[in-house]
Amino acid sequence: MSWQVVARKDFHDAIRSRMFWALAAIFGVFSVAVAGFFGYYTDGMMETLPMLEDVGLGLVVFVSSPVSLFVTLVGVIICHKSIIGERESGSLRILLSLPHTRGDVVFGKIVGRSGVLLIPAIASLILGVAVGGVMTGTAPVVPAAVLILGMILLSVTYVSLIVGISAVADSTGVATAVAVGYFIVFELTWGLIFSLVQQFVFEGSPEWMYIVLRLPPSNAFSELLNVALATLTDYPSEMVGANSIDAFYGTPVTALLILLFWLIVPAAIGYRQFSRSDL
Repeated sequence: MSWQVVARKDFHDAIRSRMFWALAAIFGVFSVAVAGFFGYYTDGMMETLPMLEDVGLGLVVFVSSPVSLFVTLVGVIICHKSIIGERESGSLRILLSLPHTRGDVVFGKIVGRSGVLLIPAIASLILGVAVGGVMTGTAPVVPAAVLILGMILLSVTYVSLIVGISAVADSTGVATAVAVGYFIVFELTWGLIFSLVQQFVFEGSPEWMYIVLRLPPSNAFSELLNVALATLTDYPSEMVGANSIDAFYGTPVTALLILLFWLIVPAAIGYRQFSRSDL
């Protein structure tokens, strides 16, 4: 298929670059550092997770948040110029002169960049959890597998989102500004903003805040990760946010739908705009 050719080329170009190997090294060092920190301060770290009794599960839960944030940041870095960069350089004209449609380009870029992000991310997660497991004397195979599967979904979602932004943008400057702005608002400050709104505007916590607080992909991912861990391990079910409200939307399905929205809609909008634009 034509999109497979685009994805293969995109991936092969990336793994021949210094950026890919630098990315892999940074992923590995970061994951080992986070897991090593937990392993070195195991007792203190478990005190911050008072509802958890299993050290291996605590290791995976501790690693999940910083690594997921790092994955989203790297997703912005490697994807925001994926289409608009080639459009400005003129290489996109050459690519489209071959038997590739614009849909092939968008979908191929998503698949190729997902591979670029996922290979070092998964390898570093396995390495990090292994190092932490050796230090704590545990083998959290099931929680680690759940984390890796969840990270695959989060990574592909974020790649699709940022490639969609790159397809819509009419310059690399705009793509950079929108992608970085999105990351700052949704990944760094979203929880703080609505915590302040909740504190100063509302008395208590309205049930609809459940949806608002899970709008960022990483927050929806965290909810689904907690549900999966509660289902498959000894992770306390009361740690799942949906258990705290009675509204019909207070289920893990809501978090899944939010994640699917970010996976599909921005890329679809990007493709629609890209298919109508002049090169």
